[in-house]
Amino acid sequence: MTFKLLFIVGFVWILLRLVQRERLALDLASFTMLLIVLVLGLSFSPYWVERAASFFQFGTPPMVVVALVIAGLVTMSVILSVMVSDLKRKQARLIRQMARLEIKISKNNSKAQIS
Repeated sequence: MTFKLLFIVGFVWILLRLVQRERLALDLASFTMLLIVLVLGLSFSPYWVERAASFFQFGTPPMVVVALVIAGLVTMSVILSVMVSDLKRKQARLIRQMARLEIKISKNNSKAQIS
């Protein structure tokens, strides 16, 4: 139990330091902290682990914790994939806009040289 508490405190501290240094967005950090606290909070109570195991129809209660961790990781990877796709789309749009501006500048420069 002490290890779980130390893990939560250490992990939250690391996430907050990453947010402070602007290496991690606050929304992702808060979502990650929420997932960690929920899964570890659930694992503290054998009653809730048993209830979740019967609800999800798992054979053994510890598999619920593993399944929740995997579900959290998959959710985070989907969120990050969507963010990367959005950034790639925005980057492509920005590159096209820069190319248009460069063409306009070169046309204006060539007209200025001719006149």
